[in-house]
Amino acid sequence: MANDVPTSFKLNTGASIPAVGLGTGSRSRARLLLHIQNEHPEQRTLAGMSQKAENAEDASGHNTPHTIPHPPTSLADVKRLACSQERIPIFGLRARVCRSGWNRVDGWSGFKLGGWDWDCNENEVGQGIKDSGVPRKDIFLTSKLWCTYHDRVEECLEKTLAALQTDYLDLYLVHWPVRTVENGTNEMFPVKEDGSRNIDRQWDQADTWRAMEKVLASGKVKAIGVSNFSKLYLERLSKTWKTVPAVNQVELHPYNPQHGLKAYCDEKGIVLEAYSPLGSNDSPLHEDPVVQAVAKKHDVSPATVLISYQVNRGVVVLPKSVTPSRIDANAKVIKLDADDMKQLDGLAADGKQRRFVSPPWGTDFGYDDWFGPDNKDAPEGTVFESRGETFA
Repeated sequence: MANDVPTSFKLNTGASIPAVGLGTGSRSRARLLLHIQNEHPEQRTLAGMSQKAENAEDASGHNTPHTIPHPPTSLADVKRLACSQERIPIFGLRARVCRSGWNRVDGWSGFKLGGWDWDCNENEVGQGIKDSGVPRKDIFLTSKLWCTYHDRVEECLEKTLAALQTDYLDLYLVHWPVRTVENGTNEMFPVKEDGSRNIDRQWDQADTWRAMEKVLASGKVKAIGVSNFSKLYLERLSKTWKTVPAVNQVELHPYNPQHGLKAYCDEKGIVLEAYSPLGSNDSPLHEDPVVQAVAKKHDVSPATVLISYQVNRGVVVLPKSVTPSRIDANAKVIKLDADDMKQLDGLAADGKQRRFVSPPWGTDFGYDDWFGPDNKDAPEGTVFESRGETFA
């Protein structure tokens, strides 16, 4: 990574978070990479890296300023994100472990180990950490509060801690700004007789956040944040919060840049994290003429442009991939000039605004571009979590 491109971003806790994550797609790989960290001490580095999703084109043949074929082994360089002034390296591993038929709230978790940032099944992560032999103090762990537990935050946290075999988390996020009520239909996505999600429409997110602040005060989590919160929802939350969220993880890419949300979060000191930065499988982002022109100009892949775009605008970026060769080949983040950023920033305004992840929650999250309760107006190709195709 070029020296003038950020490798991490400072959180409002005083700690820092890596600017880029890398994703994989299998539980076995999650465990494998933990073991690799113990087997390749020569690979330890704080060099900046980037990556692409499994659908991104191969970037072989391009000049890569910094590459790392395996995760770092020693964690001596890595400091946990725990209300300190210490930084951790840019390169992370974000592994999404999606079992078919999700039926556990502890099915979502993230952790940073040796600079690698994971988002996986908690039991798998916990066992992987145990098998690795890496001390807990050298591991950064993140998990999310699922929707059915908004009224039982501490209970959900305790389940997560037990699954991960740890006594604290470094970051805990509210996954979605909505509470669903279990009714025996589906533990993850309880539904009504008409098939719509069983949402508690009277629930106040301020109550969820107060419970999050309570577990923060307990010391069981070191930082708290949110995910999928619009400016409207953050403004509502700000009326009662005592602790400003450290992070807001949302869908971000040139077709959905959310400039207004970015400006608001910057003002409040909230770090934005981008999920789906490369779009969905067969995403048109990679074929966009502007993205391709910028890629050609810098002799890099479109995926590198899409990842670099977020880092250059001060956003943590969390793509995912399962192909080691593609990960290695695309391991770079570049500095984009003002003209590059202007062109990429303007794609949505030029009529290309769209989301690739718009779950049918059946409620208004306060986004101007959300496609309604049934997603009837969603563009062709939009990916729906309810079909098991994606889950942000």
